[in-house]
Amino acid sequence: MLSRTSVMELAPCAFQVCSAAVFLRDTVARHMDLQGRWTGLYNIILAAWGYHRWGPHEACPTLAFAADVISTFLYADFTSDGLMDVEAAVRRACLAFCASMVCSWCGSRKHNKRTCPFPGAKRTLQLEQEVRALKKQTALQPQKGRRPLRFGRQTWGVRKRKAQTDYSGPTKRAQTRLRDQQRRAKTLSVPANADLQLQAVEQLQELGFLPPKPTKFNVLSFASWLPQSPRQGRGMTPVMLLALLRAWTASGLCQTPSAYVLARQIGSTYKPVSKVLRQLLDLEATAGKDYNESLKLRGYVEVDATSIRCIRVYPSSVRFKSLIQDWIARHPLQRKPPWWLLYFRVLGAVQRGDASKMVIRPAPLKLVPAGGKPPPEATDEIIQSGILTSIARNSTLLADGCKSWSAAAREVSHGGRVWHVSHSKNEFVKRSEDCNRILGTQLLDRNWGCLKTAVPAQAQSRKLDDEGSHPQVYTYVWQALWRKATGHANLLRDLGVLAREA
Repeated sequence: MLSRTSVMELAPCAFQVCSAAVFLRDTVARHMDLQGRWTGLYNIILAAWGYHRWGPHEACPTLAFAADVISTFLYADFTSDGLMDVEAAVRRACLAFCASMVCSWCGSRKHNKRTCPFPGAKRTLQLEQEVRALKKQTALQPQKGRRPLRFGRQTWGVRKRKAQTDYSGPTKRAQTRLRDQQRRAKTLSVPANADLQLQAVEQLQELGFLPPKPTKFNVLSFASWLPQSPRQGRGMTPVMLLALLRAWTASGLCQTPSAYVLARQIGSTYKPVSKVLRQLLDLEATAGKDYNESLKLRGYVEVDATSIRCIRVYPSSVRFKSLIQDWIARHPLQRKPPWWLLYFRVLGAVQRGDASKMVIRPAPLKLVPAGGKPPPEATDEIIQSGILTSIARNSTLLADGCKSWSAAAREVSHGGRVWHVSHSKNEFVKRSEDCNRILGTQLLDRNWGCLKTAVPAQAQSRKLDDEGSHPQVYTYVWQALWRKATGHANLLRDLGVLAREA
């Protein structure tokens, strides 16, 4: 047994050992077993420290004393009762070490959390010991024994009931009908009297939406652009029609509102409003298509291609059967994918200095395997689209990294120079050789954003137009092109001109 003098000499050394050991314990205690593995690690640390401090002959008594201090500090309760069975030297070293620490609960430097006098301190220590015991009982593989998810049809319990109510079955159909009825529910109509109706008729005649007929007749029945339906004539008044036209054109260059929203605004129902909006959409799309065919771009022209919609095409598709056969003919040795991706691409050109002067040509439909990116525009696609005929000869073309524009310009003898910037190399703009022009397609990229915003998400992508050549989603592209050229301020007036000429 060590004497009192040797204990007093070893107390500071034991304090250093305890500090180092506790620091290591706090560092990796969450990954180690405190009661098992750490005891051996403490002995190794203390043996090495004692050997370095006093040599091999005096390492054993130092190790024994320090081990007693550490074990008492770690596992004993620092109260008067808990230290009764501990030797005086060990108790003195533990109390000295304990007094030099900071309590992690109250912040006092006179005690640690084991001797904290705050209410609930002992209970908190007991809870920590219980949590430590529960952690030891936790399985090393928490996923072991769990029942895996069953694929296919669900035939048990909550999942079966949820499948009947949320995914399929009569309950799902009833919920769908209820939501549809709520969307189509008629709200309060626009307040109007005879004077307001006459004023609305005069404004509609002035704008061109109604012909100049005697007011004792229903002038709505004489408008050639309106759908000819008995319900249409009785279901919408001039005030409601004027409010509908103003709300339709108020969106400007953004996405047009749906028939559900406008029907609730003017106090009508879905069907008559949707018929009127369909006629307005056809008027704007036809005007945009005619404007696109007649426009001629000059000077510096930016050219590029983009995709406005992407759908899946499965091998059993009938509508796109010809595209599937073309892909199989072009790839005879390649295995058929589970589905193809069909990108609706458009070729575009815009004149520098005037963003409203923009020409668009739909690109041919082409399938790519599942997970493929939009195919780049090819030389024959650019030539067949006829977009270069809408650009004046000797005009300078500003394109991205696709070299097909240079090849197409050479084949049609365009005569103008073609500048490229490589987007794949993070080169979006650069100076020309004469340093008087910034090259790139930044103006056209902003116009692409306007066109994509104008196409609503609920637009039918698989339905073809009347000619059967392009999907019906291109109708919104022509509408956006006409609105871009017209401008927000003159939209209602120019739409009235189209209605008068219809």
